[in-house]
Amino acid sequence: MRKSVASILLTIWVMASVATILMPSAHAQQETRVFVAQLSAGQEVAPVVVNPTETGTVGNATVTITVTRSGGVITSASTRFDASLSGMASNTVIILAHVHEGAAGVNGPIRIDSNISPAAPVPTAGGVASFTRTDLATAPAVAQAIFDNPGGWYFNVHTALSPQGIARGQLAPQQTGGGPGIGAPTLSEWGAI
Repeated sequence: MRKSVASILLTIWVMASVATILMPSAHAQQETRVFVAQLSAGQEVAPVVVNPTETGTVGNATVTITVTRSGGVITSASTRFDASLSGMASNTVIILAHVHEGAAGVNGPIRIDSNISPAAPVPTAGGVASFTRTDLATAPAVAQAIFDNPGGWYFNVHTALSPQGIARGQLAPQQTGGGPGIGAPTLSEWGAI
């Protein structure tokens, strides 16, 4: 009898161990959120000075953040930037683009960089440019802070003629589903995950 009970318990333990190894983790979940920013030279904040030939610059940026959560906590994150601008001087190049921490009217530190640089700029054609950057390193705490308060963050672009900044815009959640102006809440916003 003891051998039967021991044999049954051993079989259950082996089956549970194999199931644990073969089954993917139910706790790790991916989530993607999309934010938009309407960019303009007029949103730059002093002491930033936009070159007079570029004060009419406008554009838009889409910031897509993909995170992995375990137990509801962000454990890893990456970001994608898609941006387009017009109204720049025809003889300039984009030398920097990034997400800063800072409310409207406040300058703040860079938190997510595009890896665009003066050594690897984005060219303009007739004062117009577009770029995409993917797999940008993003600290989990930064991703969570943007999810919690997107308006406390802004996208900023710099050119060779306006190295302090040419256009800026606060992040806002992209509106999806449910009709005009109505965003569909995510499960995490409902507190379900």
